[in-house]
Amino acid sequence: MASILLLLATQGIILSQELALKSKYAYSTPALDAAQQLYSQKKYPEALAAFEAIIAEAEAQQNYEEVVYAMEKKALALRRLGRYDGAVSTMDQAILLAKGNLPGDHFLISKMYYTRGSTDHILRDYYDARAYMDTAQIYYENASTYDSTAHYRIMEYKYYAYQYSEGSPDTLLKYLDKLVFLEKARNGSPNRVSNLLQGYPTIFIQKGDFSQALAYAIQAYRFAIENKDRISTRYFVEAQFYLTQVLFYRRDFKRALDISKEAVPFLESTPIDQMPEYYSFNNLIGLIHMSLGDSKTALEYFKVASEIPLGVGDMSNQRQNSLFQARQMINLGLCYESLGQMEKAKTYLEGSLIKMKNLMTSPSPNLHDNYEYLGDFYSREAKLSDAITSYDSALRNGLSSFDGGILDFPSTSKTVNYSFVDLRTLSKKAESLKRQGVKNDFDKKYLLAAKKYVELTAQVLLKNREEFLESEGKLFLSENFKRLYETGISTNYELFRLTKDRRFFENAMSFARQSKAILFLEQSHEFTLVNNNFISPSLKEEFFNSKSNIERLQRAFYELINVSVTGDSILSLNEELLKARLDNENIKKRIKEELRGFDRGEAFFEGLLQNEAMGKLEEGQALIEFFFGVDHVYILGRDFENIAFHRVEIDSSLLSSLNSVITLTSRAPKVKNIQEEFEEFSENAFFLYRALIEPSLKDLDGSIDRLIVVPDEILSRLAFGALVQNLNGSENSFDQLQYLLLKYKFQYLLSSELYGNRKATRNASGQLLGIGFKESTSVHEGYSMGSLPGTEKEIAFLQSSISGTYLPNGTKKDFLNKARDYDVLHLAVHGKADSSSRYESSLIFNGASDNVLNTNDLYLAGLQARLTVLSACESGRGQINQGEGTFSIARGFALVGIPSIVMSLWKVNDKITSEMMVDMYDNFVNHGVAINDALHDSKLQYLGSGDEYSAHPYYWASFLHLGEDIMLDNGDNLFKDYLWYVLTTIMSGAILYVVIRRKRKRA
Repeated sequence: MASILLLLATQGIILSQELALKSKYAYSTPALDAAQQLYSQKKYPEALAAFEAIIAEAEAQQNYEEVVYAMEKKALALRRLGRYDGAVSTMDQAILLAKGNLPGDHFLISKMYYTRGSTDHILRDYYDARAYMDTAQIYYENASTYDSTAHYRIMEYKYYAYQYSEGSPDTLLKYLDKLVFLEKARNGSPNRVSNLLQGYPTIFIQKGDFSQALAYAIQAYRFAIENKDRISTRYFVEAQFYLTQVLFYRRDFKRALDISKEAVPFLESTPIDQMPEYYSFNNLIGLIHMSLGDSKTALEYFKVASEIPLGVGDMSNQRQNSLFQARQMINLGLCYESLGQMEKAKTYLEGSLIKMKNLMTSPSPNLHDNYEYLGDFYSREAKLSDAITSYDSALRNGLSSFDGGILDFPSTSKTVNYSFVDLRTLSKKAESLKRQGVKNDFDKKYLLAAKKYVELTAQVLLKNREEFLESEGKLFLSENFKRLYETGISTNYELFRLTKDRRFFENAMSFARQSKAILFLEQSHEFTLVNNNFISPSLKEEFFNSKSNIERLQRAFYELINVSVTGDSILSLNEELLKARLDNENIKKRIKEELRGFDRGEAFFEGLLQNEAMGKLEEGQALIEFFFGVDHVYILGRDFENIAFHRVEIDSSLLSSLNSVITLTSRAPKVKNIQEEFEEFSENAFFLYRALIEPSLKDLDGSIDRLIVVPDEILSRLAFGALVQNLNGSENSFDQLQYLLLKYKFQYLLSSELYGNRKATRNASGQLLGIGFKESTSVHEGYSMGSLPGTEKEIAFLQSSISGTYLPNGTKKDFLNKARDYDVLHLAVHGKADSSSRYESSLIFNGASDNVLNTNDLYLAGLQARLTVLSACESGRGQINQGEGTFSIARGFALVGIPSIVMSLWKVNDKITSEMMVDMYDNFVNHGVAINDALHDSKLQYLGSGDEYSAHPYYWASFLHLGEDIMLDNGDNLFKDYLWYVLTTIMSGAILYVVIRRKRKRA
C-alpha cells in the first residue's frame, strides 16, 4: 500500500487544514424535515407536493436559501418518479436562483451543480456530467462551509463521469487517488475501499501499461485477503476478477485461468443477485478458454454470460444488463466463427449491432466496437465492400466530426481527438481499401485512397505518440501498427507495378523507414529526456539509479510470479515495486520541471520526428531495406541512380531456409556431420540469395561492391555475407562456396533514415578504452563465466598499436566511470542474449557481483565514442518481436548515440575471434582503413586460409558492422598528430646527433 499511504500522508494535511478553517454546512426547518421524512419512506408523490409547497412559501418570503434547498429536493423526488425532464428543468432554475441570490461562497451553489451533474450522469450524458461536476468542485473549494459527504460524492461522480466518457487516464488517476483518500479518511467500509482499488488496474489497462495494472491488481487482491473477514464474498470475487482480467490482457492465459478457477466456487455458491460479477466473470473465463484455443468450452461460458436477466432492477440497471448482453453477442459470434459456424457467427454479430442501436442514439462511441468486429468478420470472409462500410461506420461513431465520403479520411485537425482504437480501425479500413483495389482489377481509386489512409494515419500516430506511448514500450506502437505500414508498402508496390512511377517506390521507402523509426523513438524516449546538459548530473544519476532499482525489483517480481501470482512473497515485493515506480515518476516530473526552466518543452523532442530523406549513396554502394510483413517480405533497393522494388511470399520454403541457415551458422559444425551440414547449408543459403538479394541486384548497377542492409525481424539474425551467390554442383565443401562476402562488403543499419544523416565527430579526449575478461571467478545467474584467453591477444595488440587505457580485468564500474572519455571502446568480454526480455540482453564484465551491464546501464555512462567494438558472444542478438527487430545490447549502444558498432550474432570461437579482431585493428589503426573495410578484409584474410571445415560460416560470419563507416582519424588529427610528433622527435634527435658527432670530429 506504499502509494496509498503516501497519498494519505500528503492529503491528510490538506484535509485537516480545511476542517480547521471551515464549519460544516447545515440547514433545516420543520417543514423540510417532514417532507424529507416522506421522501425517506419512498412516498415520492407526497414528498414532491410537500417540497413544492415549501418552495412557494419560501419564494413569497424571498428566503432564497430555503427555495434553492427545497428545489434540489424536488428534483430528487422527480428523478425517483422517472420525470427526468422536470428534474433537469428544476435544477437549471435552482442554479440560476442560487447564483443570483446567494453569496458566491455559499455551499448550496456547489450542491446545485452537483445534483444537476448527477442527473446527467443517470441519463448517461457523461460529458455534461463532467462539466457540472467540475464546476461543483470549484464552488465547493471556494465555499465558506464544508460537507464531507457532499465532497466525496462530487469526487465519486467526477471519477465515474470521466471514466465513462473516456477521460484522460492521468485525470482518472488523480480523482481515484482523492476518492481512496476520502474513503479512508472517513473510515469507510472495507467493501467500498476494495471496490475503489479495482479502479487502478482498470485505468492502467486503458493506458496499455499492463505491468502497472498487474501490480495494482495484486495490491487490491492483497487488501481483499487481509480484510477477508470484513468484506463480502462479492468484493473478494471482484478482486479475483480484476486480477484475472489483467493477466488476460497480459496474455498470461494459463495463470488467468488458474485464478478464475479459484473464484468459481465463490461464484457458484453465492446467490446470483448478490454477485454482480457472475455474468462478467463467466464471460471473462470464456475469453480465456477461447484464447487458449478451446472454443467449445468457451462457448458454454459465453452462453451462461448471455443469460443475464434484463427485467431486474431499476431502469439504469436494466439498461446496463441489456448493453452487456448486446456486447456478449459479439463474443458468441466470434466463438461460432472460430468453430466454423459462419452463419451463426454473422447472425450474432449483426444481432448485437441491431440491439446496440436500439439502446444508443447514433452516432455513439459505444457502437464503434460492433461495427469494427463486423468489419473484421467481413474482411476475413473477403466481403471487402461490406468490411469497408463497417469500418467506416465505426469511425463515424467514434469521430463525430467525420462527415466526408467513404473514401475520404477523417479530419487531421488538432481539435479531433483520436483514440488508440480509432487508429486501429483506420489501419483496418486502409487494408480493406487496398484489398478492394486489387480485387477490382487494380482499381487506382481504391489503391490511392488506401495510400492516403496509411499516410495520414501514420501522421496522426506520430503526432499523438506521447498519449499512446508508455515508458519502456508498454504499448509498443511499432508492434501494434506493423500491419499499417505493411498496407502502405504493399499498396505502393501495386501502384508501382501499375505505373512504374518512382514516387510510389519513395513512398514505400518512407513507410519502411517510419516503421523502424517509431520503434527507435519508443526505445530512446527516456534517454532523450535525460541525455542533455540542462539537468544536473546528480538528478541524472538519481533517475537512472531509480531505473536500476525498478529493473532489479521487476526481475525478482517476474521470477516469483512464475511460482505464484498471489503468494506472500510476491505480494510484499509488489509493494516495493509500486513505491519504486512512484518514486521514478516523481523524479521524471522534477526533470521536466528543470527542462521547462530552460524553455525546453515538447519542442525539445521534435527533432526526432523529422522524416528526413536518407543520405545520398555513392557509386559502388547499394542499399537494400527489408520489411518483413505478415504475408510477404518487401525488398526495396537503390543505388546512386537506380531502384528495385520486389516482394517474396512468406511460405514454408522461405521460413524453412531461414531457420536452416540461421541455425547452421550459429553453431559449431561437427566433423562427423560436416558433409550433411554442407549440403543443407549450401542449398538453403543459395535459395535465400535468389529470393532476397538477386532480384534487386539485377535491377541495380553492376559495379556495386558494397551492400548496405537494413534487416527486419528474423532477418536481423541472418549474416547476409554468408549467403551463396552461385551453386553449380561442383562444390563439395565450405571452402569452395561462392559466399556473397567474396564480392560485396556488408554494412548494416537499424533504419535507412539513419544513413548519411549524421556525421560522427570526435568529442572524446581519449583515444581507446580496452577492457578484457580474465577472471574465471565472474558469475552470471549462478554460473561461473570462464576466462577468455584470446582477449589477452587483442588487448596486447591494441596496446602496441594505439594510445589508450587498457584494463584486462576491467569491471562494469570501470566501464561506467571511464568510457565517456574515449573515442573507441573495445569490450572483449562475455555477452548474453536474452530471448524473453526486450531489455535484458547484456555484457558480463569481470567481478563476482554487479558485473552485468544492460541497456539502461548505458544511459549512465554518458558515452561520446564514435566506435564500439563488442568482441563478445551474441552482442547483436536478442528477442525478436513483430515490428520491432532485435533487442540486443548492440542496439542499446545505438540508442545512446554510438554511430558505429561492431557486434556478433552468435556465440563465437574465442581463438578465431581474437585473430580476426587483431587483423581488423591492424587495418583500422595501422593502415588507415575504415572500420567496415577493415572488418571485411579480416574475414577475407581468414577465409583465404580456411579449409573444408574452418571455412564454415560459424567461424567467420558472426561479426557485423552496424551503423556509420568511420576512420580512426575521422573528425580530428589527434592520432596523426601523435605519429607526427613521434617522427619529428626522432628526426630532430637524429639531426642533433649528427651535428654533435661532426663537431666532435672537428674538435
